[in-house]
Amino acid sequence: MRRPIQIAIYISRTINSKREYLLLHRTPESGGFWQGVTGGVEDEETILETATRELYEETGFDGVTIRQVEYEGSFPVPESMKHHYGAEVELLTEYVFIAEVDSDSEPVIDPAEHTEYKWVSYEVALGMLHFLSNIQALRLCQEKLSA
Repeated sequence: MRRPIQIAIYISRTINSKREYLLLHRTPESGGFWQGVTGGVEDEETILETATRELYEETGFDGVTIRQVEYEGSFPVPESMKHHYGAEVELLTEYVFIAEVDSDSEPVIDPAEHTEYKWVSYEVALGMLHFLSNIQALRLCQEKLSA
């Protein structure tokens, strides 16, 4: 069983002084919505170890500096994910990270998890994100990167 902890990573790059964020489109079987990199904490992993592993698994990015954002949200366990957790688990806690990559970086996505990806501006990303917790997290990432 997984621990009831999730991570979310928002990946940023800057091209011609304009910041872009990477969004991934989940497969229809996984909800068919846009989000950053996400994943569950397994076994004895720390949340930073999970973030590093998930970043690599979902994008192929390796050796990237990942920074935690001072944000912790929670949300009900989606029905499609209940099999990963015990029946008593009702809420997942999510920790948020930022990863900055080079301007020419492109991800390699796993078609079993995502159907496509897009680099978009902060404003466009806000409109594409499905969950309020993702929108709040991206706002904090943007604030941190703009500071």
